[in-house]
Amino acid sequence: MIKTLIAKSENEIDRDYNKALYYAQEAYLLAQKENLTARNPQIYLTLGTIYNQKGSLKEASAYLDSVIMIANQKNLNVLLAKACLEKGKLMLDHGLTNATSEYIFRALTIAEQNKIKDLQADANLQLGRIHYYLTNDNYARLCFYKALNISKSTQNQIGIANACNYIGIIESGTKSNQYLLNAISIYKKYRYWGKLAIAYHNISYNYLQTKQYPIAKAYLDKAIAIDKTLGANLELCYSQRGLATYYNETGNSNRSIQLSKQLIKTAEQRGYLRLSDVLAGDLATRTYYAKRYKESAEYSWNFYILQDSINRLNIPQKIQLLKDQINYEIKNKQLTEKNNQQIIQKKQQFFVLSFILSLFLVLSLSLYLNLRRKKQWVKILEEKNVTITDQKEQLQQALTALKLREKELEQVNKTKDQLISVIGHDLINPFNTIVGFSEILLEEIDEFNKDEILSHLKQIHKTSEGALELLRNLLTWSMAHSRNIQFKLTNTDVNALIKKTVALIIPTALVKKVNIESQLEPNVIALADYDSLMTIVRNLLTNAVKFTPSGGKVTIRTVYLNNEQIKIEITDTGVGISEDNQKKILEEDAHLSTYDTEQKRGTGLGLKICLDFAKRNNGTLNVKSQVGKGSTFTIILTAGTSEVKLTEKVETYFSSN
Repeated sequence: MIKTLIAKSENEIDRDYNKALYYAQEAYLLAQKENLTARNPQIYLTLGTIYNQKGSLKEASAYLDSVIMIANQKNLNVLLAKACLEKGKLMLDHGLTNATSEYIFRALTIAEQNKIKDLQADANLQLGRIHYYLTNDNYARLCFYKALNISKSTQNQIGIANACNYIGIIESGTKSNQYLLNAISIYKKYRYWGKLAIAYHNISYNYLQTKQYPIAKAYLDKAIAIDKTLGANLELCYSQRGLATYYNETGNSNRSIQLSKQLIKTAEQRGYLRLSDVLAGDLATRTYYAKRYKESAEYSWNFYILQDSINRLNIPQKIQLLKDQINYEIKNKQLTEKNNQQIIQKKQQFFVLSFILSLFLVLSLSLYLNLRRKKQWVKILEEKNVTITDQKEQLQQALTALKLREKELEQVNKTKDQLISVIGHDLINPFNTIVGFSEILLEEIDEFNKDEILSHLKQIHKTSEGALELLRNLLTWSMAHSRNIQFKLTNTDVNALIKKTVALIIPTALVKKVNIESQLEPNVIALADYDSLMTIVRNLLTNAVKFTPSGGKVTIRTVYLNNEQIKIEITDTGVGISEDNQKKILEEDAHLSTYDTEQKRGTGLGLKICLDFAKRNNGTLNVKSQVGKGSTFTIILTAGTSEVKLTEKVETYFSSN
């Protein structure tokens, strides 16, 4: 009876979670009544699998750990492999990847030793997911296609559909849709509703990217309906995240932000770390473009903290993954060597027996053949030993390279921590000033005259502007380094961009009585990203006005250096920069903090953004300055192609020919 209930429960998994859970719980109660629970770990495995698919971390983990403990004690290798594989899936789904690869490789090793093809295919899929989450796309693609080939060899339709579903994620365009539609067709045929919802969710993102919004919305609605019916909490969150993306793409940003906020609360309550990180990134970007800068800064900070936590987990995880991969390869090589030795022993026994049987017939010929075959085997073994030695050396080189990469990542994280610490320190002063002056006004306003109150308010206003500028720079820097800003290099009209930027700066320059002069060569086109180039010019012009005393002058020039490059120069008659500080400006890990003509202290973050954005536009940023006489910042970019320049090239060509 217990076996029948378990079989019914397994048959309903991915079709009806509630019905599957009902049969599994009935089997558990019956086994408990007959004191057979410890002898039926399959019940725990079934319950753990169901709770994992429903997104219940605590319950799933408890049941799977019980299965692993019992299977280890009783040497139930096949059951142990299934439990380890399900445990690996659970940790992947919730972003807990510290020991995931160990579970997956353990399951894969047992599956290969026992020649369980379906389990091998599933283990390769989960191994591919680990590589995908760690951005090792090439390794992920190899694992997914390997799983597909294994499933095809056994004609396992669900295994084929699972592999197609993951290949659809790693591939793009028409190829991605072909694999996903193949998976959808198979899942529909066999009524695997849970996996069908995942495939619907995956293909909807392809249509969102190609702006085919009605089709994307239709697939999302189907996925959400199935997830709600099955009670698949984690997958429902991901499908609703796709719906939030749809709202944002179709112009309903407020609804998109509201849904994303609800989802991030659910993700935090249920412990979905990876989903919380993705949602924080979504909200940071969407609130920024909705001009809700305060919320955007808050979510950018949360995204940075979560991303930093995940990166810190990913570094040891990458090392652990490589170690597990090396151990797995070494064990396979050792097993291969052992099999080769057994084969050699059997062959040798066969040769000896043949020699004895044929001794009376053709003694000399048998001896010749035996010696010849022995030489062949020695040569084969020597070649295999050379191959194994080469592979071990390659693995060792890969481990060494990974250690170097780990040091680089640690240095990057250290630089980030230092920069955030400095920015946090620099934010304290303006806020202390704002709080201090506001407290004075609140407590003693009756004792001040109108001019004194106006003076304090002006001080609060100036300090607030500086804090706002610092927060905007921090947000821009954070989004650029978290890849939320996409750089698209196109033919950009530099003169038009400069005129627009100068118009934004002129009010500040007029108040400070600083003259801005433009000297623009006609038809200057650069191959650059418009938004990031505008950020560079705006920051440099703002700094030039800020560090130029009243009555001074700021000049901006554009010129073609040759047919391949253009130059933008911003020159001021300000306080100038010392030689040491000029060197620091061009160093990525240096921190430069200076005072402008009104003795307001800056963090140097704006210059870091300019330097970073210039590099991302395949350009350079240089500075020449003399203390007390002013500074010149020069941007060199690749020249684009305008209609005027194209006409000149054509006329030159025909005149010369």
